[in-house]
Amino acid sequence: MAVPVSEPCATAAGKTRADALAARVPAGGWQVLSCGDGSKGPLLYDWALIGLAGAGHHLLVRRALTPNAKGELELAFFRCSAPPGTTLPELVAVAGARWAIEDCFAEAKNETGLDHYQVRRYRAWYRHITLSMLAHAFLAVTAAPDRAAPDRAAPPPGTGKKGTPGLWTALQPAENI
Repeated sequence: MAVPVSEPCATAAGKTRADALAARVPAGGWQVLSCGDGSKGPLLYDWALIGLAGAGHHLLVRRALTPNAKGELELAFFRCSAPPGTTLPELVAVAGARWAIEDCFAEAKNETGLDHYQVRRYRAWYRHITLSMLAHAFLAVTAAPDRAAPDRAAPPPGTGKKGTPGLWTALQPAENI
């Protein structure tokens, strides 16, 4: 779970802010790992795992490899609860899965109107969300073979920032676009 920089973390020495714990990680305590593939290749960051009080509780810290406009290395923090023996690469992969989920919701908002409801009661909202997600699932399954086609020379019209067609665009015949 992503947490803010000010998150109080219980350690053997008492409660400490997440950023203070990250500042104590030695230079050799960081490991460069990819948390998934982005539009330009693997998403590489420095990662550190800090043990917290309680069995299986950790603070996962992500640090950018390049400084931002202020010259600082940006940090992100994740609270983790995992069984003993869970490795840093496994936790990084789980943290990286968040982007795929966010992309899915953004796509559902754009393609099936997930966020275009104006209802006053829970039942109406629930029906709208259910139908919108069902429509998104149908579009995703129907568009999957088209997205996997390796012989595409140029991206079709309606291509998003990441170079992948929107679901609706992928389902339309070329003459209808």
